[in-house]
Amino acid sequence: MTSEPDKTKLFGTGSVATTSSGDDRPAVYLEEIDGVNTYVFRASSLKTPDCQLLRLLQGETPEPWSDNTLAAFAAGHEWEPKIIERYEETHDGQFTDDQLEVVLQVSPNIIIRGHIDGIIVGSDGTTTLGEVKCLAPTTMDSARRAGSIGGVFGYDVQLSIYMHALGMPGEWVVGVKGWVDNKGLPVPWPDRSQFPDGEQVITELYTEHIEEPPVKFGVIMRKLMGVVKAYENGDGGECPTPRDYQCRFWKTCDEKEDEVVTLTGPLAKKFDDAAEMLAEARALKAQAAAMEKQAKEDLNEIVQDNKTKTKRFSVTNPESSGRKTLDKIKLAEAVGDLAAFEKIGKPYRTMKVTEL
Repeated sequence: MTSEPDKTKLFGTGSVATTSSGDDRPAVYLEEIDGVNTYVFRASSLKTPDCQLLRLLQGETPEPWSDNTLAAFAAGHEWEPKIIERYEETHDGQFTDDQLEVVLQVSPNIIIRGHIDGIIVGSDGTTTLGEVKCLAPTTMDSARRAGSIGGVFGYDVQLSIYMHALGMPGEWVVGVKGWVDNKGLPVPWPDRSQFPDGEQVITELYTEHIEEPPVKFGVIMRKLMGVVKAYENGDGGECPTPRDYQCRFWKTCDEKEDEVVTLTGPLAKKFDDAAEMLAEARALKAQAAAMEKQAKEDLNEIVQDNKTKTKRFSVTNPESSGRKTLDKIKLAEAVGDLAAFEKIGKPYRTMKVTEL
């Protein structure tokens, strides 16, 4: 049985299913629903590039998530109850309906399915969609520079899906991580590896109220319908950025590389010498970058905002004005699909050296 929200507030049709079960299915898959062969997109998949969604529909199996990524997922789930507990202690609102399944109907044969972190019920009975995140302080700094949590890692898309489906405002509830030593004293986040006996704690609870969905329903609909149309037309789904380190189909791209040529004789020696020189040069470059970073950190502690000098050196550390960039999300909301305005640069090669 489902309960229907107020559809006058929606662009799409939303429903809430009475289930709290997790969903470990792919980012997109086909399922027969009421006799209709339906494309089901996971709410968390909307930030996935179209080519990867297309490859999933075509039956390709992606590489498993890395251990680091899985650890980050696990840590996020682990901290959610603690963040919610902190919120309920300090704010007027209680979380309900944890991990409730929400469905947004995009078209007769396309739906988005996901699980919300909860609905916040205020003492006056008002309801707000609660989205819980646990972020490192460096990521939180990026969010503050962006002006909103939603601008980080595509979080705004997932929040918008649930807001369109439920017809209610949203609220980011963010726990910012910190590290303390074995005496409970705070440790700078970059130095936490030097205090292995310490522990991670939540040092700040950040909230941000969102009245309207950050991403319009039309933008979401065009993305999904584009993937479905490409799949039904039999498009190849070529990656726009082959061998992208974030792409879980990188092996498929590598399989398309040219046939290996084996060298012998004087040409092989010349090849080995040049490859060794390139590998050593890159190692020196990485070492120099690490030295530069450390030197800047040491100087910054002394110089800060002042002009500082000795008999040998003079160092200043002026603050530059922020760089201007285009907000692609707002631009897409204003003009629609940005594909018509994209251009592809001249292809280039990235040389990789591997010692055998």
